[in-house]
Amino acid sequence: MILAIAEKRKKVIACFLLAIMYAETVVPGYALAGTRAGRWPVAVTGTSVRERIPLLPDLPEHRKIAPVPVEKADGGPTQPEATSFTSVGSDNMVDLFTGDFSYGIPLMDVGGYPLALGYNSGISMDQEASWVGLGWNLNPGSVTRNMRGIPDDFNGEDQITKTMSINPNVTTGGTLGVTTELFGFPLKKVGEVVVDSIQGGFTASASAFYNTYRGWGAEVGFSTSLSVGIQGAGSLTAGMGLSNSTSDGVSISPSLDVQTSTLKHSDGGSFIGNVSIGSTYNTRSGMKALQFSGGVRMFTEQNRKYTFTGLASSKISFAYPSATPAIGMPYTNSMFTGKLAFGFEVSGVHYNIFGVGYQLKQTIAAGDQTRKLPAFGYLHYEDAARRPEALLDFNRERELPVKEALKTIAIPAYTYDVFSISGEGTGGMFRAYRSDVGYMYDPYVRTKDNSLTGGLDFGLGDLFHLGANLDMTSSNTTTEAWQADNKLATQLAFTSSNLNYEASYFRNPGEMSINPRAFYDAVGGDDIVTAQLSGDASRNIGTTGNLYRYKNGEHTGLFPIPAGKARKAERDKRTQLITYLNAKDASEAGLTRFIENYKENQYTFDNCNTKYAGDPEEKRGMYTEYWGKDGLRLGDCIQSGNTFWGVDKLRPLAPSINIPRGYFWMINKYRMRAPATGVYNVWAQFNDRLYIKINGTDLSDVARDWNGREENHDENYKINLEKGKMYDVEVYYVNTDADGFLDVRWQCGNVSVTDDDIFQPNPPDNFDVVPGKLNKEKRINSFRKPHHISEVSVLNGDGKRYVYGLPVYNFAQEEVTFSADKANANAAEGVVDYNAVNGNNRDDSTTNNKGNEHYFSKEVIPAYAHSFLLTGIVSPDYVDITGDGITDDDAGNAVKFNYTKTAGFDNPYKWRSPYTKSATYNEGLKTDWRDDKGSYVYGEKELWYLNSVESKNMIAIFTLADRDDLLPINRDGTKILGSKQVKRLKEINLYVKAEYLKDAANAKPVKTVHFDYTYELCPGVNGTGNPAGKLTLKKLWFSYNGNESKTNDARNRQNAYEFHYNGNNPGYNSKSYDRWGNYKDPRHNPGYTDNSPISNVEMPYALQDSVLAAKNAAAWTLDSIKLPFGGRMKITYESDDYAYVQHRRAAKMTRIAGFSGSRPNSINDLTDNLYDSRFIGSSDNMYVAFDAELPVTSNKEVFDNYLSELHDTVFFRLHVKMPSDAYGSGYEYVPCYAFLDSNDYGFINNGKTIFVKLRPLKANGDEGGKYSPLAKSAVQFLRLNLPSKAFPDSEMPDMDFIKAIQVITELGINLPAKLRKFDATARSNGWAMKVDLKRSHARLNDPLYKKYGGGLRVKRIEVYDHWNAMTGQKESKYGTEYTYTTTIQADGKERQISSGVATYEPILGGEENPWHTPVLYKDQLASLAPTTVSYVETPLGEAFFPAASVGYSKVQTKSIYSKNVRSAKGYEETCFYTSYDFPTIVANSEIERPYSKAMYKPRLGSVLNVDAVYYLALSQGFKIELNDMHGKMRSQKFYTAGKSPQMIKSTTYFYKVDREDALQKHLDNEVLAIDKSGNITPSFIGKDVELMTDMRRQTFESVAANVVVDLDAFKIGFLPIPVPSSFPMPESEQNIFNSVAITKVIHRHGILERVEAIENGSRVVTRNLLYDAETGDVLLTSIQNEFGDSTYQFSYPAHWAYDGMSGAYKNINTTAKNVYVKGGRVEKGLSAEEVKRYFTSGDEIITYSRNRVAGDECDSVLATFPSSGKIWALDANVLNGGAPDIYFVTADGTPFTGNDVTMKIIRSGRKNIQAQIGTVTMMKSPLVWNNGAYQLEINKDKQILSASMTEYKQNWHVEDKKNSFKECAYK
Repeated sequence: MILAIAEKRKKVIACFLLAIMYAETVVPGYALAGTRAGRWPVAVTGTSVRERIPLLPDLPEHRKIAPVPVEKADGGPTQPEATSFTSVGSDNMVDLFTGDFSYGIPLMDVGGYPLALGYNSGISMDQEASWVGLGWNLNPGSVTRNMRGIPDDFNGEDQITKTMSINPNVTTGGTLGVTTELFGFPLKKVGEVVVDSIQGGFTASASAFYNTYRGWGAEVGFSTSLSVGIQGAGSLTAGMGLSNSTSDGVSISPSLDVQTSTLKHSDGGSFIGNVSIGSTYNTRSGMKALQFSGGVRMFTEQNRKYTFTGLASSKISFAYPSATPAIGMPYTNSMFTGKLAFGFEVSGVHYNIFGVGYQLKQTIAAGDQTRKLPAFGYLHYEDAARRPEALLDFNRERELPVKEALKTIAIPAYTYDVFSISGEGTGGMFRAYRSDVGYMYDPYVRTKDNSLTGGLDFGLGDLFHLGANLDMTSSNTTTEAWQADNKLATQLAFTSSNLNYEASYFRNPGEMSINPRAFYDAVGGDDIVTAQLSGDASRNIGTTGNLYRYKNGEHTGLFPIPAGKARKAERDKRTQLITYLNAKDASEAGLTRFIENYKENQYTFDNCNTKYAGDPEEKRGMYTEYWGKDGLRLGDCIQSGNTFWGVDKLRPLAPSINIPRGYFWMINKYRMRAPATGVYNVWAQFNDRLYIKINGTDLSDVARDWNGREENHDENYKINLEKGKMYDVEVYYVNTDADGFLDVRWQCGNVSVTDDDIFQPNPPDNFDVVPGKLNKEKRINSFRKPHHISEVSVLNGDGKRYVYGLPVYNFAQEEVTFSADKANANAAEGVVDYNAVNGNNRDDSTTNNKGNEHYFSKEVIPAYAHSFLLTGIVSPDYVDITGDGITDDDAGNAVKFNYTKTAGFDNPYKWRSPYTKSATYNEGLKTDWRDDKGSYVYGEKELWYLNSVESKNMIAIFTLADRDDLLPINRDGTKILGSKQVKRLKEINLYVKAEYLKDAANAKPVKTVHFDYTYELCPGVNGTGNPAGKLTLKKLWFSYNGNESKTNDARNRQNAYEFHYNGNNPGYNSKSYDRWGNYKDPRHNPGYTDNSPISNVEMPYALQDSVLAAKNAAAWTLDSIKLPFGGRMKITYESDDYAYVQHRRAAKMTRIAGFSGSRPNSINDLTDNLYDSRFIGSSDNMYVAFDAELPVTSNKEVFDNYLSELHDTVFFRLHVKMPSDAYGSGYEYVPCYAFLDSNDYGFINNGKTIFVKLRPLKANGDEGGKYSPLAKSAVQFLRLNLPSKAFPDSEMPDMDFIKAIQVITELGINLPAKLRKFDATARSNGWAMKVDLKRSHARLNDPLYKKYGGGLRVKRIEVYDHWNAMTGQKESKYGTEYTYTTTIQADGKERQISSGVATYEPILGGEENPWHTPVLYKDQLASLAPTTVSYVETPLGEAFFPAASVGYSKVQTKSIYSKNVRSAKGYEETCFYTSYDFPTIVANSEIERPYSKAMYKPRLGSVLNVDAVYYLALSQGFKIELNDMHGKMRSQKFYTAGKSPQMIKSTTYFYKVDREDALQKHLDNEVLAIDKSGNITPSFIGKDVELMTDMRRQTFESVAANVVVDLDAFKIGFLPIPVPSSFPMPESEQNIFNSVAITKVIHRHGILERVEAIENGSRVVTRNLLYDAETGDVLLTSIQNEFGDSTYQFSYPAHWAYDGMSGAYKNINTTAKNVYVKGGRVEKGLSAEEVKRYFTSGDEIITYSRNRVAGDECDSVLATFPSSGKIWALDANVLNGGAPDIYFVTADGTPFTGNDVTMKIIRSGRKNIQAQIGTVTMMKSPLVWNNGAYQLEINKDKQILSASMTEYKQNWHVEDKKNSFKECAYK
């Protein structure tokens, strides 16, 4: 029967078996995205990418794909096509370590370069769809920049512009008061003269004021005084002042004044001295200040009671102002005060009436609202030297206001960019490194001051008193680098590259090459280091230039770090060489000197035209600007010349400009083509001023001709120019009177510059090569700066070079934040509408008038390249014969990639986040609408798409089509329709190149790939009213040789791939995601109701419901594929989960069930109050109850499941009700920490509710009192953040006369209430008491060891074979299940938990992170002030932690039929090392005197306020140690099926660690390494150490002068005598804060030490013993078999024998300056030894040389400006042997001659080919210990088993193709 069926249907069966064979053999090899076991991954984040010598069994390492930045649907600076890559060699659909799904389809091979379509799971709401659909990508290769901070290639010419405005903080007010004498009577008389007396006085005042932020306020004040005077002893006066202010509370001011005995004139005039002391206590801010006063004054008996005289005063502050090191904008502070007083006597009672008016103002002046700062990226730190205003590329973490008691200062982090490489055969990541240390600092900024205070008083008595005082104060704050007295800054300063020294360079961080230990030792090895301070207790606080080591909590030693040791003397070794050319160098020596832009769906071979872009033959003339007085622009024009004699002669040259006869400026800008080579005389006749620049260099004498005399000039200048070259000329002319003239003439010998040689500036930056098909662009233009990275080259270990030569630009990026109106906000969706209409009060401008801040800030980042597209791949023997890039006439092999630009500088693609007309809403304080903010990011960028890929034999052409999504959006949020900028890939056609060249129109494609799309995923993303979603790939099919039906489209698609996506397809909502970026509907948040919605902003945590979590994680994801032969594939997903965050147990925010004042017995004992307001201070609820996710049955379970790893410290996030006022009402989120009573916890409600007891606090924040830390934190939050609610009537938006009287009256009668402590007031009013329990949580252990979050993972893959359709019989199903669990021991029992380990958790929702713990500190502004308990969270150095992701330590894979099947297959168990085994290590030094704190605070100067100073310097060190072990293979084991599975075989991988038995391990990176001379030394491999230093200084200086002028008239005898007096009182104050923070970052890479393989009971161990000192490759291994016998294998690396195959890193980018070369030989600038050391045969060198323009070889006259070119280094003895004899030749073989040459090696003659030339296998170890050192001995005594050798040839005779080339191949 079977045979009959087989015979009948043999064709069908044959087709089916062929399909099965294809699916089983071909598809797995190409279509299933992963890496074959035993093959190094293509896109590796942490390892260098090269073929390794297979001395150990190949590692089946999981596929580690470089992190793909999540592209936003609302745009961003990058382009989605460049952000991911799929290798054609990917063969695993499931990454076992991460559980991620990927799928690849090989499309075609173009001359050896394969192209594959790839899919990656894990789609997010904001992810952009690429040109082949959401989640898919087809990218031939790119380098993508993750820009952090400032682009690395900014060198100061790029300016970051910041604009900021804010409502001025202005307080305007007035005071009216009266002073009178209450009583006075004599104690003793001598005759009629009173010698002893007692008297009392009284003063009352009332004030009203208005503040632009706090509104209206009032103050009433009362003071009394009692004075006792004793003859001969002076007098003693005691005073008490009391004031009550709506804004500041109650102040009590006691004072004491002692007067010396009176020096009295016989006629009544007297002199008297006094000293007084006073203080003020405020109910809100404590004791404000202690005042000392001293003075001498003149008076008469008749007027002494009401004379006002200015005195010198001084303050010793108990609350020194905190320093805020980062001052972004220069504020201007001003104070104006006026005072008028009048005194008189009525009925013997003395009165004094006074009035004061004042205004205090802090603002950013209009002229200071915009700052343009020169920005310096990581590669150009050294260029910022001597630029104090420089904006450097770094960030600070954990920055706090500076105080003496500070426990930590800000942690510096250099923010280098991170680059990802993709391309078939290469991959990885790289970043810039530096060979020096350097230091960071803030850009220089200085605040401004404008203050004036004056007073006038007048008194009537015996005669009169007239007094006036004038206070002049200048105070400012300066922020800058700490350089004064800072020796360490001098020693650590950044350096510049010179000769072979690289100041900065690119390197793959996964390099395992061995580098010298000298630098590691110089910076203190692995220890924390801190700067040693000097000058403690003196004015000269500084650094010594030495560093302390800090280890195990103490300073352990001191060592110097001189400038010579603060940098790497030797280059870092690199096996994967990554270099770049800037635009200037790439324009001369790039693989292509221009950027080629093929028109859409057009291709041409005729690309040989390399004429100079923008040839200006038809654009002659000068661009000229005219300006009048006061900067008035008169206009601009193009004029034919600039010579004129009198203004009337000038006007015809510029007829459109109204040129005045008097003052005007004329600015000429043009390009001049030199008509001859030689010395030019430039004659200039002019009146009045002239300034000439050529190529940016001054030609004229600036001091004489511009800044000198204004008269007739006749000057001559000289300059040396070369014929035919273009020079940029700028002429600045100023005429001050009507007699102006100008005549500038250029002449070289008999040749003069004429109008024919003058051309307009700024020529076009592109030109058509083939109109309508190909355009070429200059690499330097208005946005592509000469110093920008323009071409990136990646040279792999096989010598193949990948050139990424197309920089794709983001033209501008604006980050805008502004005050917003709460009424226009949608808090649930996180957006706010705003006024975006130009004009007054536009919200996103300096005219913003929203809230009370009127805040606006905009930061503009100029153009930078976000990606570099792959433009060519060349073989090691490739030679560009004609210098025109990759063409068919070149030697060697190459593949060329061409691109189409659809959006450029003139028509940029506009993007915006958010992708709506609204702005992102930042609510700020929820109960105060005045601080609400809106923000958006807007930018413009290029779009480039792949046009074609061509090799010598084949060409693939890509056809683009328009798409309906990704609409551009302008700044105000309006989407732009019909732009046709964004494209989709329609099809790819592969041709035989010769056929296409012959007849492109009729050539038939060998293969065509077709794509079919819909817009079904994420509907609504394109805006309201547009239901379409993101581009969605639905089908893909192939056709061959052009054989496709023109009429039957269904037949064409019959054998297509069909793609189906998960049924969960939610519409676009920019806020519907959790902290991990996964989709989350806010309605699923626990506690959500329609009446009380909880947004994802409030609750960003991942849902812990397994069903919902799995459903949401799979949103928009590919889950079903129909294969071309009819089979189907179904993928089932589930949510990631994890048990640990590194080695710390995962925690969850657990809902609070309530509070209790005593140990609760049931849920009825719980309340939602933090305290009971009926009992002040004694009724705080110290017990907190929580909902138990996993019910408990004992207290031990409470502890084990929820508390065991909290260390008695719990983080709370409370939703607390705050008082209401005019600015809002409701609840605020209060974050705080509390400590647990470790002996008091339990459970109620049948174990569904657990509770803990908190340790109480005292009022000052210390432990041991009676206050709940939660209640205290809530009340403190109210006091610090909501003053308008904490102190009612302190902020009144409006005021009228009646209300003013009421307020002043209330101030006079509510003093008792105001004098109460704030805590008591708040509790008595029930403020900050009630908690919204459904929004309040605390961080407890995850009881299940299974926390959902991270993304998705594959649960099951099922494959259906389509047998039913082919045979009519039952369809078969195959599949694999994946299990991600492991076990732990708990109470002697085995417990199954998640095997997931998170490297870290996202910053959003970081309150869940178990790494966050508090470092508490108390802050008291002044004595008797309320104490604020604050904290800074650890870990310190969090910015360096790895990005949040989840990996699994153990994964089991088994057949879907493994259960209940008798003949079931066994299962495979794969284990990985994770960050649980190798966690991040962080540590820091303590701030302690004298090691790391220095102070100077003298008392005497402060008392007198003549020279008050306070200097504080702090030094602290931090260490962050990282590793790359997360995800490395640990073991693979295979088990039998059944109830008691038995292990069949296993392979286990062991890495070098300090202790293998440690639970958390630490890598050991020391190995034995051998160099080519045979020297064996202990060396570090895979270890990087960096220092990041921050040296900052802030200075506050105040200088004041108080001048008092008095005029008193009194009688001496019968004569009235006027007596003038003047008292100048100078004062000064200076506070200086300096700090040095040093961050040490150590990155270790795992070193595989041995592999143990067990099979059928036998055990084989392979060990790595010896490493190559150059590359880090393993050279010697041992293999021990099951009998204990060992064999040894040693490999000889090729670079030991062939220098031409060695590392190109040795001399790449070597730069020599001021070199003179004649006839190919260096004559000056480099010694012969230096030439041999730095250059090798084959080096390709770019030169900038000043050519000879006059004279002879003995007396040359050189060109003023250098000319560029390319030369090659050749070794004259390369064929004959002998010492290198280097000479230099041009491209045509002519010996090079150049003067004052700058030479830079851009491609090394060393080809970077990592290979081996021989191996030896032996029975005995060749590694022997001899005379205290290891030696390598290979001889017959080692019982050699086998040996092999390979010989390479370094020099080849080839055909001279350059000589035979005549013309472009396709002309």
